[in-house]
Amino acid sequence: MNRKRKLIGAALIASIALPVVFRSVANADSYKCETDPIKVEQGDDYWGYLEQYCEGNLEAARGDVVEFYGPTLMPGQLIYLPSSHECELSRTTMEDGNEYVYESCPE
Repeated sequence: MNRKRKLIGAALIASIALPVVFRSVANADSYKCETDPIKVEQGDDYWGYLEQYCEGNLEAARGDVVEFYGPTLMPGQLIYLPSSHECELSRTTMEDGNEYVYESCPE
């Protein structure tokens, strides 16, 4: 009888704990950033912007931004931070020759 109670207790604990663990793992790369464009100033770096404009997993945010813009920022450059880990930045060049950055997010 005592063994049966232990098994039921263990099953109950697992049924409560496992969804919490899975949700934590799924949100490990989660971040949110403000989306206004940023004009890069001399000496600025990604970390400064991410700490100022983002919350959550800043390492994941940095990886996404570096993948899009490259490792080096240039003074005068306009950059956009993705609003969340679910969104992707893309570039397009219009007929007028100007390059635009836009964000696509799942609905």
